[in-house]
Amino acid sequence: MKSEILQNTIQKLFATDKGILAADESVMSINKRFEALNIPQTIENRLAFRKTLIATPELHNYISGVIFHDETFRQKIEAGKTFAQYCEENNIIPGIKVDEGLADFPNFPGEKVTMGIDGLRKRFEEYFTLGARFCKWRMVVDVKTSTDEIIELNSRNLAIYAALAQGAGVVPIIEPEVMYDGDHTLDECREKMSFVLTHLFGDLALYRVDIKNVILKTAMTLSGKQSLVKAGSDDIANDTSHILLSTVPENIGGVVFLSGGQTPTEASLNLSKIMQHGPYKFPITYSYSRALQDPVLEAFSKNTADTEGIRKIFIDRLNMNTLALEGKYTLENETGLSSHIDNVTHSQDL
Repeated sequence: MKSEILQNTIQKLFATDKGILAADESVMSINKRFEALNIPQTIENRLAFRKTLIATPELHNYISGVIFHDETFRQKIEAGKTFAQYCEENNIIPGIKVDEGLADFPNFPGEKVTMGIDGLRKRFEEYFTLGARFCKWRMVVDVKTSTDEIIELNSRNLAIYAALAQGAGVVPIIEPEVMYDGDHTLDECREKMSFVLTHLFGDLALYRVDIKNVILKTAMTLSGKQSLVKAGSDDIANDTSHILLSTVPENIGGVVFLSGGQTPTEASLNLSKIMQHGPYKFPITYSYSRALQDPVLEAFSKNTADTEGIRKIFIDRLNMNTLALEGKYTLENETGLSSHIDNVTHSQDL
């Protein structure tokens, strides 16, 4: 029965030409983004921004699911109706970020482990009752400094989380984010990502996780943001496609890409190029946060009351990514409405 629930959720999440909106920034993360744009850091403004996104009338035409943070998941989008209930009524699947952020680990200076395993089974029971049908857990990997030991520890925790999620009837998104930050080369990124994914899928098998009911959320292979030699979109697509084909099981539920600090146009162009390498054995879509939200957030910072204008920018960016999923996006498609941003906002908590 639970397997049927999980499969039904996956099939809906990977509806043709639809993506998954990542709106799961912690309070700390979104407050840093607000601060950079001089938006008052209040619960009311966080609610207003999320409501502007989720209540976009046409959203269900572009987005199949939304990942929420705990704060948003419990808020009302309108009188008597939670965000999860609103999504269900509008053919969008509500999801929840269940990890509790990153913490330093003794004897490994500068490295982070993801917290939240304790009490997770009980939290899943509550989230399922509240309407969550998929979830996310994130680990972070630095191409040059992350050690094998911490990668393995985080990988095991991802597998344990995935097993607990499936047991609760909630589809797990596993997110081993290989960070875009740094001065690494494309070759170094590819090597690290291959190592991470190989170990992660080994741990999923070790803990008997049903791979057909798992979604991988992965970075693209990118040379570091501070690298002196920047890889072009063709090389990025070629290497990313190779990584998927060589490390990801063919029977996985699906793969979604994170944007990881790319600009909106970079994220669309690289996705489009990757899709041109298909067809793939498994479904693929995107699950962007900043690459969708940055131009929208900048407009919000200038006039929070201009809901219609803000949503036009949001829809424009969604249209670009729909083209990318079809492998048809080029920079010539840009209308100029959502392609320009003054700065890429702060990453999720590190």
